[in-house]
Amino acid sequence: MNIEHINGGRMFPAVPAGLMRVRMMHLFRFGKYILLTGIFACILPDICLAGDKDMQRVKKNILELMGKIPEETVERYVDMQKPDGSWSDINYQDDSRSAWAPAGHAGRLRAMAIAYSDRESKYYRRKDLSKKIHSGMKFWFEGNFVCPNWWYNQIGVPRTLGGLFLLMENEMSRTEMSAAIRCMQNAKFGMTGQNSVWLAENVLVRALLQKDEKTFLQAREYILKELAVSWNGEGIRPDMSFHQHGFQQQFGNYGLAFAGTQSCWARVFRGSIYALTQTQLDVIHDYLLDGLQWTCWKGYMDIGSCGRQVFPEAQQDKASAYGTALQHMMEADPARAAEYRQAYSFDVAATAENELTGTRVFPYSDYVLHRTGDWCAGLKMSSFRTVGSEIVNAENLLGMYMGDGALFCYRRGNEYENIFPVWDWAMLPGTTCYKTDSLFPGVKSFRNRHDFTGGISGSRAGTAALILNDQGLAARKSYFFTERAVVCMGSGIQGDKSYETVTSVEQKIKHGQIVIAETDRGQTVYHDGMAYCALDRSPLTVKSGRVSGYWKRIATMFDSKPVEKEVFALWISHGVTLGKASSYGYAIFPDVKENDWQTRVEQSDIEVLQHDEKVHAIRNSHTVQAVFFEPSSFRMPDGYELTAGQPCIVMLEPDRRKWTVSVCEPTQKEKAIVLRLSGKWTGENCRYNEDGKETAITIPVSDAKGKTVRFAIEPQTE
Repeated sequence: MNIEHINGGRMFPAVPAGLMRVRMMHLFRFGKYILLTGIFACILPDICLAGDKDMQRVKKNILELMGKIPEETVERYVDMQKPDGSWSDINYQDDSRSAWAPAGHAGRLRAMAIAYSDRESKYYRRKDLSKKIHSGMKFWFEGNFVCPNWWYNQIGVPRTLGGLFLLMENEMSRTEMSAAIRCMQNAKFGMTGQNSVWLAENVLVRALLQKDEKTFLQAREYILKELAVSWNGEGIRPDMSFHQHGFQQQFGNYGLAFAGTQSCWARVFRGSIYALTQTQLDVIHDYLLDGLQWTCWKGYMDIGSCGRQVFPEAQQDKASAYGTALQHMMEADPARAAEYRQAYSFDVAATAENELTGTRVFPYSDYVLHRTGDWCAGLKMSSFRTVGSEIVNAENLLGMYMGDGALFCYRRGNEYENIFPVWDWAMLPGTTCYKTDSLFPGVKSFRNRHDFTGGISGSRAGTAALILNDQGLAARKSYFFTERAVVCMGSGIQGDKSYETVTSVEQKIKHGQIVIAETDRGQTVYHDGMAYCALDRSPLTVKSGRVSGYWKRIATMFDSKPVEKEVFALWISHGVTLGKASSYGYAIFPDVKENDWQTRVEQSDIEVLQHDEKVHAIRNSHTVQAVFFEPSSFRMPDGYELTAGQPCIVMLEPDRRKWTVSVCEPTQKEKAIVLRLSGKWTGENCRYNEDGKETAITIPVSDAKGKTVRFAIEPQTE
């Protein structure tokens, strides 16, 4: 299927390439209305006059952001258009819920109108082009085209046609304008999150066409009311992630559209009485730089942020859209333009050094991103609290396991570029699953059926873990992020089905040679600047070669044309886990060289301290990172014994005399976590027990909601 995008349903293109000059006229077409406008202008209060003037400023700003359309594109549309205003290659009877074909008609008319209004285009004010635009509008108005998916009728198509109507407003007849208003009236105030914003945008455009300042102000308020932290619903969450369709992380779908629209309106409203407040600008700033920025690396968005839209070029297109939002804010918020420019230069353009490092946990979304100067990793989890993945409009048909601990590591950014049609979706990197396609269901959303999911944020290191309960398969999984490696452990792996169970270590585009070697740590595989080392002597299975697939596997709107790619896959087989428990341990070194990778692996200062069904723990240099899946204890290398009274995640970082302790309560149910550390310690919430020669540390967590709680303690000499 040849899909023609309509610019994401946007009213104007997000990228302001080559700002166009459009002569604005605030006059009705007919003489009597010109006269009436003049009369009312004399008697309305000053505020209305200012509003009327500023509405026209807003309209002018919208039109200037329309961008440019290649002349060869317009020529193709003109040549292909039939006398009745339609196009023979558009299926006007299409009943698809996604990539609805008739929407392409609106997109083409809008493109033609942009060229018609562009003084630098050879099509500027061409009468023959004007005739074709009006012919196309007439065909649309009379066709009464309705999509089975409400989104196209109320949001997508009106957003595209709205730009067309604003461009052609001064040439439209009364009949055409009436029909245009009816189209725009399909959108009404309502819904939540980004859907609410989209609907309000369409109402605002209708208000501009009708010169209705009251409705314009209402629409503006509806657009901007979502610029706030949502504590219980959809939209921006307190951790700067974004939710839509319930408690589901939507950074790269609705959250990306939200960033694009809000930043664009911040730019459009700037310089008018409708300009955003500083508080509203702050919300956009925080969401872009403390939320979305973490998801993009060298012009690619992490797959775990892409949501259900794993389309061709999805990672690049989404990072580019993020870049557009940054560009809007450089203009809308000039006081912080340098911050936006810095984010753009690395995360989108890849022309500067990375300055955003550390581990960032989004506890409201069960999502983790880890960044160093040279590589990054994304981890997508889920729980009873969050939706891990969804199928909507027959998109993301195989994404069932995406929220089960999928881990993606990047150096260049393109390690998984367009791999989706040939992926084995039952072996997503980082996940533990049954190795079969037979369990992929037709339900709409998927989540892990356990509440133990969470992680610790840190400036250099971090830890995340989940107890998996999906499709009858149970596992205790941990991920330790350090400056040089990601250490992954699993235990208690047991299923109730007679399928082979596997833990996928990697599955990405093959790039260069594969080397397998035995090191002091165990079997190690090198490929594409990354080394993968088994930590518990588990045999690693390696497979590479050409794999065939097709995009229709992912979403029904695509075709079944064969796609072939060279794929590198690496996994650990647990066999059939009926009636027995299995485990695994491996480390990924994402930034090594072909001539020194074995040395880098062998000389790593990572040490496994404990690995059983109760505790996973490592020492990373001097930092201790531990996951307590249940109350237990373990001994640290310096002789101290650490005991947790509740399931939790703990990280201890010594620095001279003081130790920094970080704690996460992953179930988000406990009121307090009680740790006991051998010896005498002082600090917040510390209480020394003389008889037991240990210190109890009580950490309140009832208000933390999965966030990292951090404090300092200091050892005392008895």
